[in-house]
Amino acid sequence: MPEIAHHVFAGMIFQLGRPRFSKFKKSIQYAKEGAWDKCATEILDSRWAMQTPNRAQRYSNRLHMLAIPV
Repeated sequence: MPEIAHHVFAGMIFQLGRPRFSKFKKSIQYAKEGAWDKCATEILDSRWAMQTPNRAQRYSNRLHMLAIPV
């Protein structure tokens, strides 16, 4: 997994805790598949994103950057 993704997920786990983060099943599956656009969109479809919209959007943007070919 790319380093950016590690940082995003570490930040989410720090804020949410591992049990709550583990409920992001679709996001985790998309990350395992390398489907970064889908993963980025999926994390925004959550109560967490509604409660902390700026952070969620930042994390989503970082994951979207992984989908851009270099």
